[in-house]
Amino acid sequence: QLNYKFIKDFELFLKSHKPKDHQKPCGQNTAMKHIERFRKIMNMAVKYEWLTKDPFAQFKPVFKKTSRDMNTLL
Repeated sequence: QLNYKFIKDFELFLKSHKPKDHQKPCGQNTAMKHIERFRKIMNMAVKYEWLTKDPFAQFKPVFKKTSRDMNTLL
């Protein structure tokens, strides 16, 4: 069932799953980018009438504010 609970569970999975080829799970912003990509696919499915309603209607991604070091801006 593709609903709000599925999306929240997917977010939790992204943040807690340790891939075999990486040393740590996704961070907050990386998980949100993956969810944004998934949202685009679901919006296309709604547009083509493959889905009757948008499962992301109540979901709002939350990004963590990051600050960049002055050396990385140059």
